[in-house]
Amino acid sequence: MTHNPFNYRVLRYVHDPVSGEFINIGIILHSPDTGNFFWRFTHRYDRLSCLFAGFQRNLVSRFVDCLNRELRAVAPPYDPADPFVDVSVAQYRPVGSLDEMVRLLIPDEGGCFQTSPQLGGITSNAIQEVDRLFERYVSRYEPHPSSSRIDDAQLWHSWSTRFERDIRTQFKKVTVFSPTAGKMSFDHSFQNGKLNLIEPVSFDYTQEKRIQARAEQVTGKGVALQDAENVGTFYVLVGAPQEKNLQYAYDSARKLIDQMPGSHEIVEEDGFDDFARSVEQAITAHQLQE
Repeated sequence: MTHNPFNYRVLRYVHDPVSGEFINIGIILHSPDTGNFFWRFTHRYDRLSCLFAGFQRNLVSRFVDCLNRELRAVAPPYDPADPFVDVSVAQYRPVGSLDEMVRLLIPDEGGCFQTSPQLGGITSNAIQEVDRLFERYVSRYEPHPSSSRIDDAQLWHSWSTRFERDIRTQFKKVTVFSPTAGKMSFDHSFQNGKLNLIEPVSFDYTQEKRIQARAEQVTGKGVALQDAENVGTFYVLVGAPQEKNLQYAYDSARKLIDQMPGSHEIVEEDGFDDFARSVEQAITAHQLQE
């Protein structure tokens, strides 16, 4: 596994440059060996509104949009279909260093938008690294309202960013035919001799009945797949509810899914790393056989 050095800066919103009080709002990362830039900015400003009197949400939102446009002029989106389009890679025009990029984006760092001193390290996966840094410096401090939840797309993103781009392109949307259920669509699959299906299922609801209904829906798919041709394993990526009092409902949902017929596997979030490694090995082996 190749480990490449990287540099990064934390983007800060400074409400009063005189007092120097700031809140971190994003990460900009540069890989000198590849020349690629990666970034991620928050789109949640509730914390800033609570802490700073007179905070102008539109000002920050417009500035972040401007940064995204400028960065995309240098680095196009990693995956146009990815809901997190502010995580990007590759270059259009040469910008040789992180310092040069910051000067391009923020010519005057004495105002409301500033960056931290340059920091760095080494990584085997720059996309995963920028997500890790974003969680460390930004998202972990943001309030998580009870009405906000992790959906299926975010669960998939959390897992799939463990792969480099050449592996991520191997996940395909497919239609499977079942004699009992007819045509069934799946957004994520990969080949390894047979067609393997991956279904992200977030149980991050606030009501027990919704967790139960979602589990029954997934189990129904598993039952229908048992007589589908050329289907290998049905993998279900599951995310737990944030409400602790729903743990029992979540446990029941997992047990229901695990009763599905046919080859299947439930993968919880603490097993995402191991599952990613096994899938990458399977995809690589399949590519070598083609």
